[in-house]
Amino acid sequence: MLLPGIKLRVSVLASLAIFLILLSSAQAAYPPEADLGIEKEARIGGVPVAEVDPGAAFDYVITVTNHHPTHSAPEVMVTDKLPYEVAIGSINVSSGLGESAVSRSGDLVYVRFDLIPAGGSGQIIISVTAPEEAPTTLYNIANIRYGNDPNPGNNRVTISTYVPLLGYDHLGSAAARPREFREPSRPGGLGLPKLPERVKTALPMAHAKSRISQFFVPPLRNSQTLEFKSDEDAVET
Repeated sequence: MLLPGIKLRVSVLASLAIFLILLSSAQAAYPPEADLGIEKEARIGGVPVAEVDPGAAFDYVITVTNHHPTHSAPEVMVTDKLPYEVAIGSINVSSGLGESAVSRSGDLVYVRFDLIPAGGSGQIIISVTAPEEAPTTLYNIANIRYGNDPNPGNNRVTISTYVPLLGYDHLGSAAARPREFREPSRPGGLGLPKLPERVKTALPMAHAKSRISQFFVPPLRNSQTLEFKSDEDAVET
Protein backbone atom coordinates (compact mmCIF):
# COMPACT_ATOMS: atom_id res chain seq x y z
CA MET A 1 0.00 0.00 0.00
CA LEU A 2 1.36 3.39 -1.07
CA LEU A 3 1.84 6.18 1.41
CA PRO A 4 -0.25 9.35 0.92
CA GLY A 5 2.79 11.41 -0.16
CA ILE A 6 3.75 8.87 -2.75
CA LYS A 7 0.17 8.73 -4.07
CA LEU A 8 0.19 12.49 -4.54
CA ARG A 9 3.42 12.40 -6.49
CA VAL A 10 2.14 9.64 -8.76
CA SER A 11 -1.04 11.59 -9.42
CA VAL A 12 0.91 14.73 -10.32
CA LEU A 13 3.24 12.83 -12.63
CA ALA A 14 0.29 11.13 -14.33
CA SER A 15 -1.44 14.49 -14.92
CA LEU A 16 1.77 15.98 -16.33
CA ALA A 17 2.21 13.04 -18.68
CA ILE A 18 -1.36 13.40 -19.97
CA PHE A 19 -0.83 17.15 -20.53
CA LEU A 20 2.35 16.52 -22.51
CA ILE A 21 0.63 13.92 -24.65
CA LEU A 22 -2.27 16.29 -25.41
CA LEU A 23 0.14 19.13 -26.19
CA SER A 24 2.15 16.94 -28.54
CA SER A 25 -1.03 15.84 -30.31
CA ALA A 26 -2.17 19.45 -30.74
CA GLN A 27 1.18 20.46 -32.19
CA ALA A 28 1.09 17.52 -34.60
CA ALA A 29 -2.42 18.49 -35.79
CA TYR A 30 -1.62 22.17 -36.16
CA PRO A 31 1.99 22.79 -37.29
CA PRO A 32 4.11 25.80 -36.37
CA GLU A 33 3.77 29.10 -38.14
CA ALA A 34 4.04 29.39 -41.92
CA ASP A 35 4.25 32.60 -43.92
CA LEU A 36 1.65 32.41 -46.69
CA GLY A 37 1.35 35.11 -49.34
CA ILE A 38 -0.65 35.93 -52.46
CA GLU A 39 -0.10 38.01 -55.59
CA LYS A 40 -2.59 38.85 -58.32
CA GLU A 41 -2.63 40.05 -61.95
CA ALA A 42 -5.05 40.46 -64.84
CA ARG A 43 -3.72 38.69 -67.94
CA ILE A 44 -4.60 38.19 -71.58
CA GLY A 45 -2.83 35.28 -73.23
CA GLY A 46 -0.50 35.02 -70.25
CA VAL A 47 0.60 38.66 -70.53
CA PRO A 48 -0.17 41.04 -67.62
CA VAL A 49 -2.48 43.92 -68.63
CA ALA A 50 -3.87 47.06 -67.03
CA GLU A 51 -6.62 47.55 -69.65
CA VAL A 52 -9.11 45.26 -71.37
CA ASP A 53 -11.54 46.08 -74.18
CA PRO A 54 -15.30 45.98 -73.56
CA GLY A 55 -16.55 42.40 -73.87
CA ALA A 56 -13.00 40.96 -73.95
CA ALA A 57 -12.09 37.67 -72.25
CA PHE A 58 -9.23 37.74 -69.74
CA ASP A 59 -7.93 35.92 -66.66
CA TYR A 60 -7.45 36.85 -63.04
CA VAL A 61 -4.34 34.97 -61.89
CA ILE A 62 -3.76 34.53 -58.13
CA THR A 63 -0.36 33.15 -57.11
CA VAL A 64 -0.30 31.44 -53.69
CA THR A 65 3.04 30.71 -51.96
CA ASN A 66 4.04 29.03 -48.71
CA HIS A 67 7.31 30.80 -47.92
CA HIS A 68 8.32 28.51 -45.05
CA PRO A 69 10.95 25.94 -46.13
CA THR A 70 9.91 23.17 -43.71
CA HIS A 71 6.40 23.84 -42.35
CA SER A 72 3.31 22.81 -44.29
CA ALA A 73 0.12 24.84 -43.84
CA PRO A 74 -3.20 23.01 -43.30
CA GLU A 75 -6.70 24.38 -43.60
CA VAL A 76 -5.96 27.39 -45.81
CA MET A 77 -8.71 29.49 -47.39
CA VAL A 78 -8.35 31.87 -50.35
CA THR A 79 -11.24 34.26 -51.01
CA ASP A 80 -11.56 36.31 -54.19
CA LYS A 81 -14.05 39.18 -54.46
CA LEU A 82 -14.66 39.59 -58.19
CA PRO A 83 -16.07 42.76 -59.79
CA TYR A 84 -19.83 42.40 -60.10
CA GLU A 85 -19.64 43.64 -63.72
CA VAL A 86 -17.68 40.64 -65.06
CA ALA A 87 -19.10 37.32 -66.26
CA ILE A 88 -17.35 34.39 -64.53
CA GLY A 89 -16.16 31.44 -66.61
CA SER A 90 -13.89 28.59 -65.52
CA ILE A 91 -11.79 28.30 -62.33
CA ASN A 92 -8.58 26.23 -62.32
CA VAL A 93 -6.26 25.50 -59.38
CA SER A 94 -2.64 24.29 -59.63
CA SER A 95 -2.00 20.79 -58.27
CA GLY A 96 1.20 22.08 -56.65
CA LEU A 97 -0.94 23.59 -53.89
CA GLY A 98 -2.31 20.22 -52.78
CA GLU A 99 -5.90 19.08 -52.55
CA SER A 100 -8.43 21.89 -52.96
CA ALA A 101 -12.16 22.52 -53.12
CA VAL A 102 -13.73 25.42 -55.05
CA SER A 103 -17.09 27.04 -54.30
CA ARG A 104 -18.90 30.21 -55.32
CA SER A 105 -21.45 32.57 -53.82
CA GLY A 106 -22.42 35.41 -56.14
CA ASP A 107 -19.26 37.33 -57.01
CA LEU A 108 -17.25 35.59 -54.24
CA VAL A 109 -14.97 32.65 -55.07
CA TYR A 110 -13.69 30.39 -52.26
CA VAL A 111 -10.78 27.97 -52.64
CA ARG A 112 -10.06 25.73 -49.61
CA PHE A 113 -6.75 23.87 -49.38
CA ASP A 114 -6.30 20.80 -47.18
CA LEU A 115 -2.53 21.20 -46.88
CA ILE A 116 -0.20 23.55 -48.76
CA PRO A 117 3.25 21.93 -48.68
CA ALA A 118 6.33 23.68 -47.32
CA GLY A 119 7.84 25.86 -50.03
CA GLY A 120 4.86 25.13 -52.27
CA SER A 121 3.57 27.60 -54.84
CA GLY A 122 0.83 27.55 -57.46
CA GLN A 123 -1.90 29.53 -59.17
CA ILE A 124 -5.64 29.99 -59.12
CA ILE A 125 -6.82 31.08 -62.58
CA ILE A 126 -10.28 32.61 -62.87
CA SER A 127 -11.44 33.25 -66.44
CA VAL A 128 -13.87 36.16 -66.86
CA THR A 129 -15.38 38.43 -69.52
CA ALA A 130 -15.26 42.21 -69.26
CA PRO A 131 -18.54 44.16 -69.37
CA GLU A 132 -19.75 45.77 -72.59
CA GLU A 133 -20.52 49.03 -70.78
CA ALA A 134 -17.58 51.43 -70.81
CA PRO A 135 -15.69 53.29 -69.56
CA THR A 136 -15.39 51.65 -66.17
CA THR A 137 -12.78 50.40 -63.71
CA LEU A 138 -12.89 46.84 -62.36
CA TYR A 139 -11.66 46.31 -58.79
CA ASN A 140 -10.68 42.86 -57.57
CA ILE A 141 -9.75 41.86 -54.00
CA ALA A 142 -8.07 38.58 -53.04
CA ASN A 143 -7.36 37.39 -49.49
CA ILE A 144 -5.68 34.34 -47.92
CA ARG A 145 -6.47 33.12 -44.39
CA TYR A 146 -4.37 30.85 -42.23
CA GLY A 147 -4.47 30.59 -38.46
CA ASN A 148 -0.73 30.65 -37.81
CA ASP A 149 0.71 33.18 -40.24
CA PRO A 150 3.33 35.52 -38.70
CA ASN A 151 3.26 37.93 -41.64
CA PRO A 152 -0.27 39.17 -42.46
CA GLY A 153 1.11 41.96 -44.62
CA ASN A 154 1.16 39.76 -47.74
CA ASN A 155 -2.24 38.14 -47.16
CA ARG A 156 -4.34 40.62 -49.16
CA VAL A 157 -4.07 42.25 -52.59
CA THR A 158 -6.29 44.60 -54.61
CA ILE A 159 -5.90 45.33 -58.33
CA SER A 160 -7.78 47.57 -60.76
CA THR A 161 -8.33 46.96 -64.47
CA TYR A 162 -9.61 49.71 -66.78
CA VAL A 163 -12.21 49.12 -69.50
CA PRO A 164 -11.90 52.08 -71.91
CA LEU A 165 -14.48 53.54 -74.22
CA LEU A 166 -13.38 52.36 -77.66
CA GLY A 167 -12.00 55.18 -79.79
CA TYR A 168 -10.98 57.24 -76.77
CA ASP A 169 -7.49 57.10 -75.28
CA HIS A 170 -7.77 57.97 -71.58
CA LEU A 171 -3.98 58.04 -71.34
CA GLY A 172 -3.95 61.12 -73.57
CA SER A 173 -1.79 60.15 -76.54
CA ALA A 174 -0.97 62.90 -79.06
CA ALA A 175 -3.24 61.35 -81.68
CA ALA A 176 -6.21 61.16 -79.33
CA ARG A 177 -5.89 64.48 -77.51
CA PRO A 178 -8.21 67.24 -78.69
CA ARG A 179 -6.54 70.28 -80.15
CA GLU A 180 -5.78 73.04 -77.72
CA PHE A 181 -8.37 75.80 -77.72
CA ARG A 182 -6.89 79.27 -78.13
CA GLU A 183 -9.15 82.19 -77.41
CA PRO A 184 -8.84 84.87 -80.11
CA SER A 185 -6.95 87.99 -79.07
CA ARG A 186 -8.95 91.12 -78.50
CA PRO A 187 -8.23 94.78 -79.32
CA GLY A 188 -6.77 96.96 -76.64
CA GLY A 189 -3.10 96.12 -76.58
CA LEU A 190 -3.39 92.35 -77.06
CA GLY A 191 -3.37 92.43 -80.86
CA LEU A 192 -5.40 90.41 -83.35
CA PRO A 193 -5.13 86.68 -84.08
CA LYS A 194 -2.20 85.81 -86.28
CA LEU A 195 -3.28 85.06 -89.85
CA PRO A 196 -1.54 82.92 -92.46
CA GLU A 197 0.71 84.86 -94.86
CA ARG A 198 -1.44 84.16 -97.94
CA VAL A 199 -4.51 85.53 -96.16
CA LYS A 200 -2.67 88.63 -94.98
CA THR A 201 -1.53 89.27 -98.58
CA ALA A 202 -4.95 88.67 -100.15
CA LEU A 203 -6.97 90.90 -97.84
CA PRO A 204 -5.24 94.26 -98.69
CA MET A 205 -5.39 93.49 -102.41
CA ALA A 206 -9.09 92.76 -102.30
CA HIS A 207 -9.69 95.92 -100.28
CA ALA A 208 -7.63 98.02 -102.70
CA LYS A 209 -9.50 96.69 -105.74
CA SER A 210 -12.80 97.51 -104.12
CA ARG A 211 -11.66 101.04 -103.38
CA ILE A 212 -10.37 101.56 -106.94
CA SER A 213 -13.63 100.33 -108.44
CA GLN A 214 -15.60 102.67 -106.19
CA PHE A 215 -13.64 105.88 -106.58
CA PHE A 216 -11.64 105.75 -109.81
CA VAL A 217 -14.07 104.56 -112.47
CA PRO A 218 -14.00 107.28 -115.18
CA PRO A 219 -17.27 109.04 -115.99
CA LEU A 220 -19.11 107.68 -119.03
CA ARG A 221 -20.01 109.73 -122.05
CA ASN A 222 -23.32 109.27 -123.78
CA SER A 223 -22.01 106.86 -126.41
CA GLN A 224 -19.74 104.83 -124.13
CA THR A 225 -20.18 101.60 -122.15
CA LEU A 226 -17.73 100.21 -119.67
CA GLU A 227 -16.45 96.65 -119.91
CA PHE A 228 -14.55 95.05 -117.01
CA LYS A 229 -12.05 92.50 -118.20
CA SER A 230 -10.77 91.93 -114.66
CA ASP A 231 -10.94 93.47 -111.21
CA GLU A 232 -7.93 95.57 -112.09
CA ASP A 233 -8.78 96.90 -115.57
CA ALA A 234 -11.65 99.10 -116.75
CA VAL A 235 -11.65 99.54 -120.56
CA GLU A 236 -13.82 101.90 -122.58
CA THR A 237 -15.65 100.50 -125.62
